[in-house]
Amino acid sequence: MDRFVLTDRDKAILRFVSSVRFVMSRHVTALFFDGARACDRRLRALVDHKYLMRSKVLYGVPYLYQITTLARRLLGLNPRQDKIRIDHIEHDSLVLDALIHFMAHEELPLSAFEMEKELNRKNGFGQRCHQPDFVFIKDGKSTAVEIELTTKAKDRLEANVKSNFMKYDQQIWLIRKDNRKLLALLKSYEPKYASMNILSVEDFTDVNDFIGY
Repeated sequence: MDRFVLTDRDKAILRFVSSVRFVMSRHVTALFFDGARACDRRLRALVDHKYLMRSKVLYGVPYLYQITTLARRLLGLNPRQDKIRIDHIEHDSLVLDALIHFMAHEELPLSAFEMEKELNRKNGFGQRCHQPDFVFIKDGKSTAVEIELTTKAKDRLEANVKSNFMKYDQQIWLIRKDNRKLLALLKSYEPKYASMNILSVEDFTDVNDFIGY
């Protein structure tokens, strides 16, 4: 049996998977490969050699990939494994879809983005504060992106908007088209917190321009 060697791309995949709760093969294909077949073969190899693990947690949802304890040691990370929450799968998958969209739409490399987990790591081990789902930098300006599928309490929602306003040059909120209550709340904050953009989450299922409200 040939000795398995991690490539630079493998290590980049592992680093990215460590920055999110899970990935699906289509996300890895879009970010690191030219085609699904080559991606699936390499993911299988990384699973077989214990760098990734995959699980089928919900009917109708593709395999979810996470890094293993071996990969965490390789990357110098806390060995504690992230727990997949079934009620968060849709949100976390949409975060990755949005990331891929913005990479294409803004013509930016993956290195221009920081995910929520990375932002928390940089914040240290003190008291946790709100972090957006991801942030990207373009032309020296920072943009916070939030995927919000449910309506939070008004005070908490405004606190998150204010936090983004204080830290970043602009913020984008992606919400469901039919969530009129959340739309009304967010729009009520626009006069107070400049540089807000509210968009429809349904409009980025493929790489097309968003259609804003």
